[in-house]
Order: sequence, then C-alpha cells, then structure tokens
Amino acid sequence: VAAKELLEAGLDVVVFEKSQRVGGVWSHGTWPTMHTNLSKRTCCFGDWPWPPSTQEFPTALEVQAYLESYVDAFGIRPHIRFGTEVALDGGVDHRDG
Repeated sequence: VAAKELLEAGLDVVVFEKSQRVGGVWSHGTWPTMHTNLSKRTCCFGDWPWPPSTQEFPTALEVQAYLESYVDAFGIRPHIRFGTEVALDGGVDHRDG
C-alpha cells in the first residue's frame, strides 16, 4: 500500500523483497491449503476487493493470488527488487548529543 500511494504521489519508489516473489510468508507455498483466521471482509485493501469467488476465509493460495493481482493492477512490480535483502550492520544511534 505504501508503494502504491507513493507512486500515485509521483515519487520514485524502490521496494526491496528478500524472496523471488511478492507475498512474504504467503509466497513460500509451505501451507497451500492453510486458511487465514480473518474473513476476506476484514483483511483486504480498501481499494482492492477480493475476487467474488474467494472463500470467506481465504487459503494461502488465494492470499498469494490477491497480493500478486494488487501489485500488477497498480504497477508496483517494476519497482520491486526481488532477491534483495536489506541488512543493517551496527545500527544507528539516535540519541541526542
């Protein structure tokens, strides 16, 4: 959602994704028949409804397809750098002085 909003505001956006696919834990395919514990009515993007055929409690495969369709519908995919891990070495000291 952040990438979509920033793109719509005309900003340059780069999204770093560690895996090779959109979807985080949903993209691993570890539990393809697992269902979310939230209804599709409560776990959707406000501007992107679930397809009508989606089960009331979507499966992992349905969540993955939903996320992929969102990225493609709003032109986010070209801004994603797949297979890129962001690491911090040593952190940042935010204390004053």
